[in-house]
Amino acid sequence: MRAWSIRAIFSVLLLGMLAARIQASHDMAYDVRPALVELLASRGLEARAVPANESSLLKAVAFEPPRCNGPVHVFPVQLNLQEAPLFEAAVGPGREPHIAYLDRTWRDPDRLALRLEWLKHKTLSIWGLGRYTTDTTALLIAAPTGCRIAESIDWSPLWRRPRTGS
Repeated sequence: MRAWSIRAIFSVLLLGMLAARIQASHDMAYDVRPALVELLASRGLEARAVPANESSLLKAVAFEPPRCNGPVHVFPVQLNLQEAPLFEAAVGPGREPHIAYLDRTWRDPDRLALRLEWLKHKTLSIWGLGRYTTDTTALLIAAPTGCRIAESIDWSPLWRRPRTGS
């Protein structure tokens, strides 16, 4: 057998294993709302889970931060933003959307930026260097206009890997 054919076979096997690991991470999505309520409580904010209703098909966590003119709603959404058609109705008038994922917060939903962030951390994770689980759940944060709570909270603990050993 030629060297190029052996390399091709191993390349196909490596890509297949990588694709299987990536697909497995997509299947592990979980309900982040209890962890979100706990994270907000650790920041001194009283939060509660809000069930989906007719006005919003997305499930949310709501809290009322000081110095904001109304409640803030946080919606778990998929990384590919498949719920994007619902964003306008979920956010509502007089409110600003933000997207939080891992250690970043974006003002506008950006599928490419989210996917690149996921890919960066997924690659680090494969090599054993990742700080985060690469779950495909992001957060849509709907805050009243002028409320800067989305940028002031560190959302990354929701995705941080638990420490092992030592």
